[in-house]
Amino acid sequence: MAVRLVQSKSSQALWDSCSNRFLDELGSNTGPGGFQSHLWITHQNLRDRLFERAFDRGMRGWLGPPISFFSDLPKRFGIRRNTVGTITRRGLIGQLAVERGRKIFGRRPGNTDGLVRGHMLDVLFEDLLPEGVLPEQLVEILAELDGDEFVRQRNEWIVQVYAAYLEELEKRGVYDRRSLHALIADKIQSGELKSALGGVGRLHVYGIYTLQKRRRMFEALAGQEEVEVILYVAEEPEESEFEELAAAVESVDCGQGGGAAEQAPFVQPAPDITRELNWVAREVKQLLLGGEAAPHEIAIVSRSGREDTNLTCRVLGDAGVAFTARIRTPLTQVPILKAILSIFRAAEYEWSYRHLRSVLDNPYLGVELDLQTIDRTAQDKRIESLEQWEVGLSQLLAQRENNQENAGYETDTLVPTLAKFKEFRTQVEELDTPHTEAEWIDITLGLAENKTFNLRGRLTESIDDRWDIVRSDQRALLQFENLLKEWGQLEHGGLRVGVEEWYRRLHRVLEADELVVPTPMQKGVQVQEADDAALVPFSHTFVIHANDDEFPRTPKTDGLFLDEERRVLRHLGLPLAHEEEILRRERSLWRAVTLGTDTRISYRTTHQHDGKIDPLLPSLMVPSHDPTKDVLRPRTVKELVESYKDPINDEQANELAALILADQLTGKSKGVPVTVEPASRSLLEQAIVSAVAESHRPTGGAQDNRNPSVLTPNPWNGEIRDPEVLGRLASSFGDKYPWSAGQLEKYATCPFVFFVERVLRLSESVEVDDQLPTSTSGGIAHDLLERFYKAREDSLPAFLDGETLETFERIAKETFAQYEEKGARLGIPTLWSVNRRALRDRVRNYIEWELEYLDECGETPHRTEYEFGFHKPVVIHGTNLNGDQVSLRIRGRIDRLDRDGDGDKAKYHVLDYKLNTVPKKAGYQDGSVLQGPLYLYVIEESGLPAGKCRYRSITRPGKKPGSGNNVAQIKVGSADFERALEIAFSIPERVRAGFFEASLAANSRDWPPYYPGLDICRSRAQLRAGNRFDG
Repeated sequence: MAVRLVQSKSSQALWDSCSNRFLDELGSNTGPGGFQSHLWITHQNLRDRLFERAFDRGMRGWLGPPISFFSDLPKRFGIRRNTVGTITRRGLIGQLAVERGRKIFGRRPGNTDGLVRGHMLDVLFEDLLPEGVLPEQLVEILAELDGDEFVRQRNEWIVQVYAAYLEELEKRGVYDRRSLHALIADKIQSGELKSALGGVGRLHVYGIYTLQKRRRMFEALAGQEEVEVILYVAEEPEESEFEELAAAVESVDCGQGGGAAEQAPFVQPAPDITRELNWVAREVKQLLLGGEAAPHEIAIVSRSGREDTNLTCRVLGDAGVAFTARIRTPLTQVPILKAILSIFRAAEYEWSYRHLRSVLDNPYLGVELDLQTIDRTAQDKRIESLEQWEVGLSQLLAQRENNQENAGYETDTLVPTLAKFKEFRTQVEELDTPHTEAEWIDITLGLAENKTFNLRGRLTESIDDRWDIVRSDQRALLQFENLLKEWGQLEHGGLRVGVEEWYRRLHRVLEADELVVPTPMQKGVQVQEADDAALVPFSHTFVIHANDDEFPRTPKTDGLFLDEERRVLRHLGLPLAHEEEILRRERSLWRAVTLGTDTRISYRTTHQHDGKIDPLLPSLMVPSHDPTKDVLRPRTVKELVESYKDPINDEQANELAALILADQLTGKSKGVPVTVEPASRSLLEQAIVSAVAESHRPTGGAQDNRNPSVLTPNPWNGEIRDPEVLGRLASSFGDKYPWSAGQLEKYATCPFVFFVERVLRLSESVEVDDQLPTSTSGGIAHDLLERFYKAREDSLPAFLDGETLETFERIAKETFAQYEEKGARLGIPTLWSVNRRALRDRVRNYIEWELEYLDECGETPHRTEYEFGFHKPVVIHGTNLNGDQVSLRIRGRIDRLDRDGDGDKAKYHVLDYKLNTVPKKAGYQDGSVLQGPLYLYVIEESGLPAGKCRYRSITRPGKKPGSGNNVAQIKVGSADFERALEIAFSIPERVRAGFFEASLAANSRDWPPYYPGLDICRSRAQLRAGNRFDG
């Protein structure tokens, strides 16, 4: 009995025809049994609509309703065998492909992705199995394909693997789930259709848009004589693959049966995905607010679901719109599984700082270690093993117990941190040794039970009442464990692999699988993939991401056959689709989705990635439209009000209210004040206060001295007035506080930065990278110079002769070795040899230049690394800017003292090395350079006749002696010297007074990247001239 085809250009008319006929045939029969008709449908949405229509007719429902989803058919036809697991299937096909391939080709053939996506043959079998192609049929058809020896060997290989795979499944008593339609076709051909459907005489089939992977089943339906089959499909403007099955074709007009007349789809271009989805959400919300449709009568459809579905759901959620969707997430992106993967990733990278911290900071793993202690340990040296971490923590504890300078943390924090780290180490150190694949599977499963991580315990706790996240994590962990257990049942060799290879295998297996979680809401706006939305008669359909190569999707094949070969094989009867046929099916899917009463299509005109913006084209299926009518971002309040007539979320409501209020306050809006309705009144009030504060803060960029917000601290710009806080400042920074030149310079350069670093004691999270840190290279350079001049202080040559060079090379070798032995952070090991050589050459060139300079000017290094104030207090006295006599406790470390002259005429000059950049002399006038004057003053106070201070760049000392080598030179007693000292003596009192304005000194360079700047004080203001101490 051939299939009868019912087609229409309207999905509503088509559904009306199907549902009305079916309900008419059921009549008043409520079951169970005795029904005249049965209905096969593709989606739950269709079933719900059928029930609603039956309710409207006064039907009370049925016992054992004669309705089946395609997923119900195995049960209907009594197909109860177990299916082969995905991992087992991929592994089996991959193994057979390699075994047969070596015999036929003499080598390992093809792409052997194995457990990940399966062998390339696995993709081919996806076309063969649903149509029930037998090995002997495959042999016969492939034999007719012309080709050379390679083609013959390839075809033999395909046949042998296919036959062996089916034979192996038969031995195991399982079937490949992709064979389901073929098994149903067998049942139909053996006369079991009528009994499977409960004895009905008619079968209605709705929701199918293609015969792909179902052709044999429908051919079986067309060939049986017991049950009349009516198939409802979209009316195609091109040849339909369904027509060859049909004995009769009936067309349903758009207005027939209550269906609305066909309307041309509305098309909306959008600049990017964000504005596209915001436009969709706004349109949907207006439909709902206007009462034009119930939520479940609206659909948002994309060709493929993963990213588009997830982002759409997020936007709808922010807009307060209830939605229904199946959220698909790669297992590698599920939070709880990302946490597990991070453990292996850290082991792969030898527990480097960055990767260890990602484990310790992961809320799912719950390793309760003090992260500041880990940060502090990582600052001193590069750590590349669990053992080195334990040693580093132990050393830090020892330093603190010995009260060493800047040890950093209290014992009561370090002791439990070290104990917990040892416990952590025992739980994960087995990851550092190779294991067999079977052992790795057991280890991975054991992580879920690990008492240190307590993953299962954390899966019972909600995160901000987000039980949907808990549900997803629970399902993901169960799916993860089942996948690993199935993997564990496969045959494994005895080869041991390291954690790097295991992480690669595990990650690729998880990447190929996904977690599918339906949302609990069933009657929300339907967010669906195109396959699920085909022919569903939604009142309003939004087709998103309608771009070229996206919908219709670009054809992809298995790579085994050329497209020309596929055409030939298709003609010979093998169910392989060629590019033209694939595109025709894609066009059929487009039409099946867009046949609704109200269809709105949107596409993106650009795509942003890696800082680039690429133009995008609309799909070829998008109807003619005006591409210039883009979704634009409003730039004025008028445009915003027009665009946000009904804000879709709290953010837009607050933005709209704030801009309207701003227009009123600034007088830009004329007439009667308007009412503002923010989503959060308290947030708007806070914004008003912040606006007042901002008006008193520097706005960024260079400011002149007439701007009081820059020059004068105030409550909005760094002035502290709280008596308790001022009392604590006076106590903390009193007469006994040991100042350094660096701290004083920091305050003079930017008081707010001093406040963050020295008052609040805040610091950036350590960003440990693979480059040689500047602090390390600078420290090595200083050490090389100190050791060289100490070694040759009794016999300093006039130039770099052979013996002197030999001395330097020995010192360099010893110094570098010491840094390497103590585990200093030296960057990527493979680059360290290059950086070491470059640093050695840089210091050697400097010494070569300086030896000639010292010989020419008659100076002699007197002392290197001269420390003061650390063991015995050093107090200097002087006058501040107000003319008051004050004292200053200070400590520091002078790079070198040079003696100029002998006897009573001798003078001692301060020298400060800089690896690269040296300060500007103008810094003496605003206090941003204080080190030289303070060091000279200390030398003079100690009884040595001080001369001058100068700075030298090790990298760029000068082209010849005396040429540009003494930068920012200052002499004792000069005006700059006296001015700098007055500023230095004034700073402590200013700190105790609570003045910490956020502006940079005029003579400083731009805000350094490590200064708080915009991210904290929201300013990059800088004085244009003068300084903060004037006036």
